Amino acid sequence: MTNLAGDDVSDLFTFDIEDGIASGECPLCFAIELEIRRWLDSFWREGRQSPPARRRFFDAGGFCRRHAWLLHDLSVDSSGAAIADLYGLLCKYDLVTVDDLLGRRRRWSGVARHFHRHEQCSACVEEANTLKRKATFLLGFLATESGRSKYERSQGLCRSHLVAVLDEECDARLARYLLSDWGRRIDELRRRLAEYDRKRDHHYAAERTADDERACSDVIAHYVGAHP
Repeated sequence: MTNLAGDDVSDLFTFDIEDGIASGECPLCFAIELEIRRWLDSFWREGRQSPPARRRFFDAGGFCRRHAWLLHDLSVDSSGAAIADLYGLLCKYDLVTVDDLLGRRRRWSGVARHFHRHEQCSACVEEANTLKRKATFLLGFLATESGRSKYERSQGLCRSHLVAVLDEECDARLARYLLSDWGRRIDELRRRLAEYDRKRDHHYAAERTADDERACSDVIAHYVGAHP
């Protein structure tokens, strides 16, 4: 892991991480979502014209459900034109396979294999690569005192991204810091849930606060990230 120089952690590589820390959600969820939206926009505007990129798209059967609908949502006129254009080409590609299969005299066992994905969703591949980059940037950010101070005031990492960061070249000091911080957070969430449960009794309902009401959604977000 490469530490950032000195204690000034604001640079081109950490802007998304800092914005994520200020967002009120898992900083990696935020930064990766922002980056994948940029990638999908770039793919729609330019990448889809590349024959290798188009071939990977076809061989993957298009994007996975999440990234297909995300591209749909990014369509400028909200009509889904981006998806219509790409998936219209995919229809033509798949019709060649359908016509070929129907034109053969053959047994039908094993037909499904012709429609299996031969490539991963390109956006999923990009998202996995982005996670590795952003995790490295976050570790550099946390290697500084000011970075840790900002992180401790944030929502912190969701569980899956905590694991991803620990899987990187995380030194023992930062691993201990992250685990201790996450343990503190989930212990507080456990306490809040217990308080919410107590106040569900009508005898204590008048004591219930907005923070109590958020406890259920907060604990889910802490494990799987913010609601999409």
